[in-house]
Amino acid sequence: MPEQEIRQQRNATFDIIRVVALIAILMCHSCFDNFPALMGIGRYLGVTFNFLFLILSAFLLGSSWNNKGCPKLSFEYVGKRVAKLSKSYYPYLIVLFLFLYFSQDYFNWRNLMTHTLYLPWFDKIDGFGHLWFMTMIVLCYISIWVLSNLSKWAYRPNSLIYGALIGGVLIGV
Repeated sequence: MPEQEIRQQRNATFDIIRVVALIAILMCHSCFDNFPALMGIGRYLGVTFNFLFLILSAFLLGSSWNNKGCPKLSFEYVGKRVAKLSKSYYPYLIVLFLFLYFSQDYFNWRNLMTHTLYLPWFDKIDGFGHLWFMTMIVLCYISIWVLSNLSKWAYRPNSLIYGALIGGVLIGV
């Protein structure tokens, strides 16, 4: 089997594991919170699958960067990644804040601004705290950009993989 086919098969396996982790995270948010007796199990599974998802994502991003010869990334890299996130995140925010505005329960301008700027980690809305993850994703992209531009790390094989894994562990803890 050619090397490229093996590499694509391996990444497909990692992507399948990430999808399973995402589904488990969604189930933890939607199912276990509704059953107080199972909340402890739900939180344990949620933390476990969040950690698994973060580590696999960091590994795949670092591997991709490493396979491309460890290039220094421009800040445009961060902009492109955030633009990809925005395609699904901003429509979600529009629906969320319209709902909050018309329900008149939780809407405030501070929430709107922090969430629009990818900072929900610092300003969680009751019932929508799961958006903390968006802040972490953007911070990971910025970290990758910084690490790729550090001269002593930039051309060492696997440096970004290790850096991303360490960052994933620290964020997951």
